Amino acid sequence: MKDKMTLEALTAAINKLPRLPTRIRSMGLFAPKPISTTTILIDEVEGRLSLVPNSARGGAGHNVKSGTRKTRSFQATHLPQYRKVLAEDSQGIRKFGTEDQAEAVADVVNSRMQEMQNNILLTREWQHMGAIKGKILDANGTTVLADMYDEFGVTQASVQMSLASNTNPRAKLMEAKRASEKSLGGVLANGSMVLCSPVFMDALTGNDAIKAAYAGWQAAQDRLGGDVRGGFIFGGCEFIEYDASVGETPFIAAGEAYLFPNAPGLFIETFSPADYVETVNTLGLEFYAKAKELDFNKGYELEAQSNPLSLCTMPAACIKLLAA
Repeated sequence: MKDKMTLEALTAAINKLPRLPTRIRSMGLFAPKPISTTTILIDEVEGRLSLVPNSARGGAGHNVKSGTRKTRSFQATHLPQYRKVLAEDSQGIRKFGTEDQAEAVADVVNSRMQEMQNNILLTREWQHMGAIKGKILDANGTTVLADMYDEFGVTQASVQMSLASNTNPRAKLMEAKRASEKSLGGVLANGSMVLCSPVFMDALTGNDAIKAAYAGWQAAQDRLGGDVRGGFIFGGCEFIEYDASVGETPFIAAGEAYLFPNAPGLFIETFSPADYVETVNTLGLEFYAKAKELDFNKGYELEAQSNPLSLCTMPAACIKLLAA
């Protein structure tokens, strides 16, 4: 049993546990980036792409001027959790799903690890949404852990979209898309996505112009006439309802939505090493787990932790949409 409670064994086990289904994670937006430090540096080069003028063969080439480089610094978050597993926790308890098989201590350990991993996954999803919104908040919903707009010196753009039944929201949507694409510079986007609150999605799908544009979509995919919350495309944007919350705090406030381009490198998630002696200066993992035997071998104290940070490298590309 002791061999199964080492850092290596528990960390391997927690990284293999089934993942909590989360909407943003399933979209594959955030590229994982293990790092060996707890400080994340992002280089910003204020250069620009330009056409290269024609020159005679053998002649002098066009002189390319380097852009101004700025380095932004962010600090990784530290998400430790602790639980105790006592011998009494499995004494005389029937294993779940069986009639008479006793529950082993190892099963209780795995169950506690699953609970802690799910808490971390939910927190990381909360950070993903914060990166899209440009500001990552702590679990209390008020403490700012990272403000990308402040760090990059830009202001979040917002667009009021009139979604009354007799209006045409396409013009305002194009305004938001152009502002988003302009901020990318030379980075090419493969379409745009919009994460919507339920209130925003209901207003959008109740609009006459959208209903008319997607009469064929309704018949082919049974979305507008049925359930469109899984996503549908309008104006080159994929609209997806995201109705998630932590307690009474929604991930997206009622009547709001966030538009962002599907562009490579726009979002990243770094993983820093755990605060253990044996992990110093090593590349960080998604999860770490460790156990300490209690006095008189009465059980174990478990720790699970992750040290992530979700970032948007071009926050001006994310546009807030407001239903009006």
